[in-house]
Parts: sequence; structure tokens; C-alpha cells
Amino acid sequence: MEGKVQLIVILIELCFLPACDPREYNLVKLAFTWTEAQNYCRSKYTDLVTIENSEENDKAIDVSREFYTGHVWIGLRFYPWKWEWSMKKKSKYAIDFSNWANNEPNKPTDGRENCVVTRNGLWFDTSCDGTWGFFCFTGSSVSPNFKFISTPMNWITAVEYCRRHHVDLAVVRNLTENNQLKEMVKDEFTWIGLYRDPWKWSDGKPISYTKWNIGEPNQGVNGPCVLLHNGHWEDHTCERTLFFVCSKYPVWKKIVRVKVTPTSITENLHESAEDIVLQWNQRVRALYPGHDIRFSWRKQPDGKIFHSEKKEKEEISNMCS
Repeated sequence: MEGKVQLIVILIELCFLPACDPREYNLVKLAFTWTEAQNYCRSKYTDLVTIENSEENDKAIDVSREFYTGHVWIGLRFYPWKWEWSMKKKSKYAIDFSNWANNEPNKPTDGRENCVVTRNGLWFDTSCDGTWGFFCFTGSSVSPNFKFISTPMNWITAVEYCRRHHVDLAVVRNLTENNQLKEMVKDEFTWIGLYRDPWKWSDGKPISYTKWNIGEPNQGVNGPCVLLHNGHWEDHTCERTLFFVCSKYPVWKKIVRVKVTPTSITENLHESAEDIVLQWNQRVRALYPGHDIRFSWRKQPDGKIFHSEKKEKEEISNMCS
């Protein structure tokens, strides 16, 4: 592929302005289990309600006011064993490989050990608040590379640093990559990108605000699904049948035409397409935290993403001759 290429990107922007809150809250008076309620909300609205601040909690209370002393489902749920990489490309970075030390990982009964460090090739779950050096992922899925950052940071800060200066915290997909990290740093605990967020909203957002009732939560002991009761949250068995609150918000799509130049004459942009958009999405999340902005490719009628500028000009010239 020679010269510059043209491509089309779809920018999906959800409530980009901080003051904007287009979400509608709807009480559904059908007695469903949590999973049934989730499926219903996704088919009729957007999802079970996500609550990220006190104002949104008040809105959920207001819409279900007639059942204030009763119980209604919201979209929060406990996922104790769901480990994932900070790099959100599940199709290419699934948890297919692990190298836990003996008796690791621990059961998340206290909800504290939710991030992972590696030491001499072995993995340990620990508190995300600890400060350690860390490995950043600097390559692509085809050609993975890592860089060790010795400055101690907690896990969240390490993620932000890697996304700002590289791609993300290290993804370790196989024994070869694990040994690569092992040889880079010995006898030190270092962060990698694996973590679990036991409490997660139905739409995939991490928990950033809570309104638990006294004595709650029980970390899934009573059940992993969360309901609203007297303005506060409680976890209960998901098989209870309750009314529920759905949310709905519009999606704006914007098509942008840009030009991309390969870094070398041998680079195959078609093979790198997913890695390019992955890096864009990681960077925009770091620049605009809290805003749901996503890039994706729009394929041309011939099924391809990229068209050379030279070829496109020739096609237009042929059409006009």
C-alpha cells in the first residue's frame, strides 16, 4: 500500500457535555427476575438503570416513588470471579492464559483484592491502592511489546499513565509474553492490566458511586443483584420478581473522514485496523473520563476499510469520463 489512505470513522458520542443528561428513567410495573428485567430493558429501552451520582439516585427514587418502601431492581450486580484486562478488546484479549501463584486468587469476600501484580512470573491479587512499578503495553496484537515503568503508582494511576503515554497496562496472553515480563524485572511486584470489578452495572460501567443501606452490601451473600429500597441499595437473590427501573438515552453518530499514513512501506493497515481503533478508544477514555465516546470503522461497499487516495481519485475520474 503506497502513499496516504482515506478511511471513514464513526464517532458515537453519548452525552459528551458534562452538564448534559439526556437519559430517561422509566419504572416498569412487571414483576420480573433481575435477568428478565435486564433483557426487557435492553429490548424496550437502553438498559437497567445505572446510577453514578446522588442526582441520578434521586431520579430513580422519584420515578419509583409509589414503591419507595417496597423494592425495585436497578442495574447493579456482583460478579466475584470475572477477571478482565484494562484493555477492553475482549475478542483479542480474553482471559485464556493465567499463571497464578499457589492459593491465588483469593475469594473476594472483602472486596479489596481486585488488581493483579506479577513477581518472577507468578500472579497475585492485591489491593488496587498499593503502589508498585508497572508494565505498559506498547505494541500491537501482532507485535506485542512492553515497557517497565519503575515509578511506584497505584493501579488506577498506572492505567492512566500507560494510556496517556503508550497503549495500556500490560496484557499477558501466553507463557512467552509472561516470560518476557519475568526476564525484564526480577524479584519485584509489578502491576499488569488484569483486574476484577466485583460490582458492575448492567451496561458495563464500573461502580463510582454507592448508596448502600446500613449493613449492606453482603458481597453477594444474600444474592448478587441489587435493588432500591427506601432510597438505599441492598443486594438480594436475583430470582426475586420485582418491578424495575429502565433507562433510555439517545446515541449520536458522527461520520468523520480522515487520512492515515502508514509508519512504514511494509505496514499492512488492514491487519492493524483493530489495534488502531483500540488505541484511539483508550486515549479518548483517558482524555474524557466519564464520557461514552467510541470509535469504530465503517466498511466500504467492497467490504474494505481503507482505500488508497490514488485509487479513489482514479475511480472518480473513470466515473466522470
